[in-house]
Parts: sequence; C-alpha cells; structure tokens
Amino acid sequence: SRGEKLTMWDVGLRSATRPLIKHYLVNPLDGLIFVVDSNDKERWEDAKDLLHYCLDCALQEIDHPLKVVIFANKSDLPRAATLAEVFSAMELDKYPRVRAVPFSCCAERGEGIQDGLDFLQDRRPSSVATTPSAAGSCGRREPATAATAADASSVPREVPKDDDAFLAAFEAGAASPAGLPRCGVEELARLAFLDRLRLGSAASARATFEVARRLGYIDHATRGWFWIALVYRLPLLGGAATSAELLEASSGLLPGELAAQEELISRAYSAAALNDPTAALVPIPPDCPARADVGAESDESFLRRVEAKEVDPQELASCAGMARLAFVLLRLCAARREAIKRMDAALRALEAGWTPPGAAASQPVVRAYHETRQYVTFHLVHAAIATRPDLAEFADLSATCPEVCDDACILQYYTEAALAKGSAEFVVPDRQPLPSVLQVPQWTWHDELDDAQFLSAIASRS
Repeated sequence: SRGEKLTMWDVGLRSATRPLIKHYLVNPLDGLIFVVDSNDKERWEDAKDLLHYCLDCALQEIDHPLKVVIFANKSDLPRAATLAEVFSAMELDKYPRVRAVPFSCCAERGEGIQDGLDFLQDRRPSSVATTPSAAGSCGRREPATAATAADASSVPREVPKDDDAFLAAFEAGAASPAGLPRCGVEELARLAFLDRLRLGSAASARATFEVARRLGYIDHATRGWFWIALVYRLPLLGGAATSAELLEASSGLLPGELAAQEELISRAYSAAALNDPTAALVPIPPDCPARADVGAESDESFLRRVEAKEVDPQELASCAGMARLAFVLLRLCAARREAIKRMDAALRALEAGWTPPGAAASQPVVRAYHETRQYVTFHLVHAAIATRPDLAEFADLSATCPEVCDDACILQYYTEAALAKGSAEFVVPDRQPLPSVLQVPQWTWHDELDDAQFLSAIASRS
C-alpha cells in the first residue's frame, strides 16, 4: 500500500526441510522475520533453536548487521506472555551483529504486523534526541501532538505508583493515551526492577531495553541503556520487594534531580561519546577511563569481602557475582590453576556458613556449592579474557560480554536435568560443548570510516 516491495519466503521449519533453509538465507539479505507463539511457552525452546540455526546460516553469508523482527503472535489472548518474556527466551545476546526488536501482534486480525515491517524498512523518527530532556536523562521526548481543549483543561496524568498498574501503562506504549505520561530515570529503573522480579533468571537488560525502545520510551539508546543496566547490576535488587522499596534503597544510584543524573552518567561517558550519533542509535560501552561501575566498589574490595566472609549471600547468588569473582582472580593470579584453587577455597569456606553484615549471629547463611555452575562461569570468563585481553575491570566484561553475566547463559550448554546432577561434581554439557573463544562485539567499527562513510553507515545499518 506504500509502494514498496519486499521479497520474502515462507520457509517451513520442520526437521525434513531444515537443511534447505540455508539456501534461502544468502546475500542480499536485509532482514529476518521470526514468529513466536506467545501463548505456548512449551515450544519456545524449539523456537529458539530454530531461530539460532537461521541466524548462524545467515551470518555466515553476510558481513553487515542483520535486522530481525520477533513477532510475538497471539498477544491478544489472556495468557499471552509479555514482550520481554518472549524476547528473553530467544537468547539473542550471543549475536552482536543482530539487531532484533520484538513486536506484539495478532496475525488473525493483522494487528502489529505493519509495525514490524516498518522497522525492517527503516521507518523511524527522523530526529533522535542527544541531550537530556526534562523527563530525565534517558532522553525520551514528549509526543509532538496538538492538545485538544479537553486535554488542556484536564489534570496531567501521573505515573502509576502501583507496580501492576505501572506495567499495564508501560505495555500500552508511549503513543497510547493509556501509556506512561513520561519515562525518565525512575521509570526505567522501575521497569528493569519489575522485569527482574517477574522473570527471574530469564530476565536480561537487553530484553528490557529493546522492549522499552520498541514501545517508544527511549530516544537516546546509550542513556536509556545506562540506567537499565545499572539496575541489573544491583545484587538481587537489594532485597526490595516493590519498585518503591528499590527507589528508596537506591536513592544514591538513581537520583531524581536531572543535574545529579547527569553527574552520574558523566562519570561513565564523556560528552563526546554521548553526543556521537552512534550512541543515540545503539548502546555503546562507557569510555571514561576512571569510571569503574558507577556507585560500586572496586574489584579488589569485592574480593577482600568474599574471602573475609563479609559478603552478602545474594551477591554470589547470581551468575554476575560469580563471574566477578572469577574475573578478579584470573586478573590477580599468575596462572589459571592458581585462580581456580583460590576461587574453590573461597566458595567452600562460604559453604560452611557465615553471618553476613547486619544479620543476626544466630542465623548464619549457608550457600549451596554447585561445582558445575562454578566451573562453567569460570571457563566463560577465562574465554572472554583470552578473546579480549584488554578487559581491565569487571565493568569492562559486563559491558562487552553481557551474556557471561546472564544467569540463563549456562542453559545454552546444559539442560536443567544435567545441572541437577552437577551440584557435587562437574558434569559435561549435554546440549553443546563449552566454547574456547567467545564472540565479542567490536564497538569501534566506525573508527576506520571517514565522515561521509560514517553517516552512510548510520543511515543504512542502524
């Protein structure tokens, strides 16, 4: 209807035809559409495997970033999963050249289909905010629509304080009258918190970010990513049960004043980095040499607390905490074997029980020791360091290789049944072998381009 043409194939994904798929995924390939039944979680694992197979075939044939539309079909049904749940289940963090965006749709009524096609054809706002707005330093602009007389006389809507009402408004989208009236730092923090609370180990900062951007709440990618990732780095949300508790407990990390927000983000990013057009379109890692993790302690201090049994039990309950311990030891120890022994000793000491700071002495904590999880996390961190020896701090690892810090990462290699057997002793992966080298995205792809080439690349590959 808009005078544009798309060349598409409807490829069956049954086992008999799967080997034929690679013959369709060849140059020129501009995008991939993948449909997931958002009402049938039992088949998500099969869907993920098929999607990964398609991406592996496609990325062997092309050398440019690939756009992928994930249609969460049947989203109109009462028990349909959220966009974040569907997107997280597809586990796309391992593909740095894939720009995937999820879209809710109802194929039967044709709802949501055009939005995905618009994304494939580069229909997006012509301008992108590169400076903070009054809504907060994630840079979301207010919709540029003319107010009616009724709108002008009505009382401005407030962001719902109740978490369920907040999520319902968020999922309505920024363009909807029922959507959130604003989306600043506080709102992005609440969203990241609630996704972690609802999805557990299946949650990921990337999924939360992509859904927020898809629904129109993020205009400046790096600014939005900064605050979402910050909440995902908090150790199990500081024990908060509601987003109000999180904001109260983390007021130093999530300030309400715009000036304080800018001061925090400036400790991680230079002005040149934030004003780079690339930063507005895709999240880029911090470029300030003295950044560390904003609001966090040094890696050496973290290690001292672990070995002195002064660590909060929740800090090592996540893959990120275990990855940080492995990273620090691999950086400090002269040999891999020495780092393994020191990590093993620290975890076995904690297994015997300890009283964390602020807890009653009569209630010691015992952390279950899981041999397989420890080894796999250690192995993946070591592979990341071998691939990128310039990773100097754990903040570098978490920004460059986020999949290593994701609790769901181990499920790429093990089934739940195998992990249940690997608590007391190491068991070999039953899904796929552990990698010896990790695919690490190169964030400086534009360094060798002149200005004209850079602008062309932004227009065609963003």
